[in-house]
Amino acid sequence: MTGDEQDLAEVQRAHWQSTYSAHPGMYGEEPSAPAVHAATVFRTAGARGPTAHPHRR
Repeated sequence: MTGDEQDLAEVQRAHWQSTYSAHPGMYGEEPSAPAVHAATVFRTAGARGPTAHPHRR
């Protein structure tokens, strides 16, 4: 990632952390079945990066 992309990623992460904190029940307590499936597919394909549900810091 370039410096600008990293900065944008940090701003987006801060935004969503704030959103989740302000509305903890809005997005559910557990990841959805499609999200779990997608994470499994990406992991199996060797993708790396954050895959944890945002509620699990």
